[in-house]
Amino acid sequence: SCTFTIAADSVWDFDPVDPPSYMATDFNASYPLDAAPYVLSTFPANGAVNVSPDTTFSVTFSEPVYWLPGQTWLQSNCGSGGTAIEPPRMGTVGPQTTFTFVPTIDLGGKTCVFTINQAAYADADSNDPPDRPISAYIFTASFEPNDS
Repeated sequence: SCTFTIAADSVWDFDPVDPPSYMATDFNASYPLDAAPYVLSTFPANGAVNVSPDTTFSVTFSEPVYWLPGQTWLQSNCGSGGTAIEPPRMGTVGPQTTFTFVPTIDLGGKTCVFTINQAAYADADSNDPPDRPISAYIFTASFEPNDS
């Protein structure tokens, strides 16, 4: 929160009807501040290597968020072009701080860059703005080859 004080002896009036010309007491006020939600962690973690290709992913946020309908919330680039991952197909989902999913694409033997779209989620509190982050969250992971 943010708190401020207006000192009584720093404010005076200019009208001809006096006294008083100053406020009787200091004025104190406070208001809550809100920060945009952000990604606290992912699994696999950024830079992880030798991750099982059938691992369950998770994304943990700084506060409860909703996924917004109609948005591609996660994209992957695994060397063969960008692929949208929608696991599961999400409408408005939340509020939660942690979401888990199993990717629907084959990750075996690949190194991938994942991008979490900042326009795809918003915080659940009513103290806004801000309710969305200003930039995407990007993380990478390398996966073990598929079992033969």
